[in-house]
Amino acid sequence: SMGVITRELSALYAAAVRGEEAALPEPRIQYPDFAVWQREHLAGDALDGQLDYWRGKLDGLEPLELPTDRPRPAVRTSAGALHTFEVPVSLVDRLRAAGQERGASLFMGLTAVTQLLLSRYSGQRDIAVGTAVSGRERTELENLVGFFVNTLVLRTRIDDARTFGEYLDDVRSTVLDAFAHQDVPFSRLIEELAPERDTSRTPLVQAFVSLQNTPPGEFRLPGLQATEHAVPREAAQFELGLHFQETDGGGLAAVVEFSTDLFDRSTVERLCRHWLTLAEQLLADPRLRLSRAGMLETDELEQALLGWSGPGVGVGGRSVVELVAGRVAVVPGAVAVVCG
Repeated sequence: SMGVITRELSALYAAAVRGEEAALPEPRIQYPDFAVWQREHLAGDALDGQLDYWRGKLDGLEPLELPTDRPRPAVRTSAGALHTFEVPVSLVDRLRAAGQERGASLFMGLTAVTQLLLSRYSGQRDIAVGTAVSGRERTELENLVGFFVNTLVLRTRIDDARTFGEYLDDVRSTVLDAFAHQDVPFSRLIEELAPERDTSRTPLVQAFVSLQNTPPGEFRLPGLQATEHAVPREAAQFELGLHFQETDGGGLAAVVEFSTDLFDRSTVERLCRHWLTLAEQLLADPRLRLSRAGMLETDELEQALLGWSGPGVGVGGRSVVELVAGRVAVVPGAVAVVCG
């Protein structure tokens, strides 16, 4: 909608400056027309068929249990913050190439990396994330201002014995199936599948991933220069949301929206570094089994292997018997007891 608004406002302003009437195309329909069509379309068998798909797809879905910095409040709030990071061009190019070999889009690759990361953090193998679709498949909606966006649930079961390429095939299938059943409004899906709400969580999905590849609207105002400014945001729709935006240079600008009830900023910053490291590991060799792809940076790995193991015990060249003897005291007339 913002692209439509900026385009039409630019045309109106330019015409006003010139003292002319703006030549804006007449919309073929209005938003209320779409609302009526949607209600009628979802009142018949089409909705039942799509609901059946979602009932089967989301049956037995468990909530995402990410480790948090604070206890989960009994009633979730919208308190949140943003963190940004960059996905370099070289990594994006390899992610595109890996996807093209399997018939998968860049979005599917981003979703695959994100779901695997969430699996590593949570220890769960059944991961569901939300994503957004524009809802503007019909040509008559392209130039209409209105809220057409719908949320879809992408559920993938992760098998660490598979390769990244095989795993990407699963994610591709999941995304295509979800897009083929996108007509059910997310609110209706919640009513059908999650009637008993857990007030501490968002229903059905607790994490979100999206790729914005539509060019942003740009004001063209005669005699004026409009500059975009980021607006501070202190709210989060989900516990964790990764939003990617394609840049002119070929990389990705990523914005991570997170709940400050649950996470510290430092935790989210570390998670983003892990996302990049995991992606690098996976794309170094797409034939690598998922279990072999790490997400720890070099300094974290050294700390885990060396720093946290404590000082050496001075084993030297002693045998196991000698080491045990050094830890055992013999009491006359009694059994041996281990000291310390």
